Amino acid sequence: MFDLVGDTQEAASGMARAAYHVALHWPVKEWKAGSITTFAHPYSAPVVDRGQVFRFTLNHQLVIDEGERGSVFRITTHEVGGA
Repeated sequence: MFDLVGDTQEAASGMARAAYHVALHWPVKEWKAGSITTFAHPYSAPVVDRGQVFRFTLNHQLVIDEGERGSVFRITTHEVGGA
């Protein structure tokens, strides 16, 4: 699946159509008899205009010592099965 973002809807849709076409016709090296592809699209039509999107970036950095991992992140373990 491709997720393309452009400056305009037309640019994003154009890139998506080009990527879809190339991926659909990209040959499988090991397949010798006829045309086959490894690409499938989950939607019909293969290119779906989604409209305006916004860029969001969240950067966090936390330096922890080896012994602090349990106090910073909640960790739950479950033992399953057993003979």
